Amino acid sequence: MKTRKRFDLSLSRTWEQISMALMAFVVLVGAGFYSPARTLASDHRDSPTADANGEGDITDIFAFLDPNDASQLVLIMDVNPFAVPAETPTYHYSPDFLYQFKIAHDQQAVEDLVIQAVFENVPTTTCASGQMVKVYGPARPQVTGTRNIVLEHQPSVKGCTGQTLQQGNIQVFTGLRDDPFVTDVGQLNRILANNQDVFRNYPGFALGALRGRPIHTNLTSGVDGFGGFNVTSIAIELPKSDVAGSGFLGVKGLVGIWGTTSMKGKAADPEHEFGLDGTYMQFQRVGQQLFKTVFVPSIMRDAFNATRPEDDTQNFSSLVPDALTITDNDGTGNTIAGRAGLLTALGFTDASGTNPGVGHGAPLLLPASFNNTNKNLLRVALLPDVLRLNLDQLPTGILPGAAAVGGNADPQLGLGAFGLQNGRRPADTVTDILLQFARQLADVNFPSSLGVPGSGPPRPGALNFATDRRVLAVLQGTDWIKPDAQVGNVSGNVAPYGGNDQPLLAQFPFLAAPHPLPGETGTVGFPPQQ
Repeated sequence: MKTRKRFDLSLSRTWEQISMALMAFVVLVGAGFYSPARTLASDHRDSPTADANGEGDITDIFAFLDPNDASQLVLIMDVNPFAVPAETPTYHYSPDFLYQFKIAHDQQAVEDLVIQAVFENVPTTTCASGQMVKVYGPARPQVTGTRNIVLEHQPSVKGCTGQTLQQGNIQVFTGLRDDPFVTDVGQLNRILANNQDVFRNYPGFALGALRGRPIHTNLTSGVDGFGGFNVTSIAIELPKSDVAGSGFLGVKGLVGIWGTTSMKGKAADPEHEFGLDGTYMQFQRVGQQLFKTVFVPSIMRDAFNATRPEDDTQNFSSLVPDALTITDNDGTGNTIAGRAGLLTALGFTDASGTNPGVGHGAPLLLPASFNNTNKNLLRVALLPDVLRLNLDQLPTGILPGAAAVGGNADPQLGLGAFGLQNGRRPADTVTDILLQFARQLADVNFPSSLGVPGSGPPRPGALNFATDRRVLAVLQGTDWIKPDAQVGNVSGNVAPYGGNDQPLLAQFPFLAAPHPLPGETGTVGFPPQQ
């Protein structure tokens, strides 16, 4: 029987308040309390153990309803980050690892159902890829938490990797795919290292010019650091009715979803010290995109990866900061409206204006009147760290004011409906979403000499402009990988595929084809550098 821990929702007792909190959570990119020793790179290479076990290093988790059939749920886990096309034949799954999607039906974030994948090395005469996959579930796990056991029944799907398998109403694809994550991670590294200041060169600022990339002739200035690389994917499509539950966070149809990888455990019997006991110990987990990268200090990430979402509130609440509200919290006009006015006055909210290519920031994503009254809402929104997806309906809500302010009229994205967005799709430009939320909602302590909202002596809970360069990283609200005219649309449903270097498929498995061996048909190569 699984253990239940009480999740305190006293900070936000109505779903409307929780929804607003979820919309706001991405402020955390700039509001952590630790030195940004690692970059914003989804979850690629996020801890020493993950670095040493690429076959189980989860880069991203996706969960969404099939746009061609809303009765079907699609789950995707990507591992093996930075798979180089020249070495395509060398990337596989580990036969010693257990790959799992975990699904919670209530706010306790204890897995009610699991979908498991295990792999076996076989002769190439059996499978051309040299590996076979067995998928089990969805079913109730024998045990919950960080020690897991493969389900004791016949696999739901079994077959060779590198092809789409179908058994009844379940589809499975395992194999190489193009990495769908898009971010100018190289420039971000430079900003954090004080070699550059912003993503695009900005000539004027109260403290002087800000160093950034120049503008290309195609009106972009970013370079996708993940362009040209592959990952190995586990994509599963199944009836959403197979995983429906009572309602995560008390919302009918809502489920919590996260992915884990675990390695075979050592036997406890001293006489069999080097044997395996049939269990798998979790060493990596991923829920909401970028949570770990943004909040959890590098030195803590191995420990975080080995913990359970049900313990997140207790273990990690102290890492989550306060948010700006509609109320002035320091007497300087330091409110959400004040921040919106400041960004506009500095020219950081006009990507194209009347002269495309000279913009200095993305349009505001939140209206200046965004009605947050609770500085503690982010803890409710972020913890536990799992994706939230409503299975009962396609997401229909968009961020209030987004269509008018930023041109984002994609109803599928469901910004702020249950989290950063309702589930996550491969084309969604999650970095831009994160940056645009963060610059509007992070409480920043500016120098007193500037006389702007938030200026004054250091105060608890605020990001210090003078010492934390993540303030600069979010100022423009975009990494400029897309042309200026598309920066206001964060849905990814515009060419070129949310900035991706390969066209994403419109049907299962929904990820772009892998980059081939260099020189073969379809070779794209790495993005040109400046």
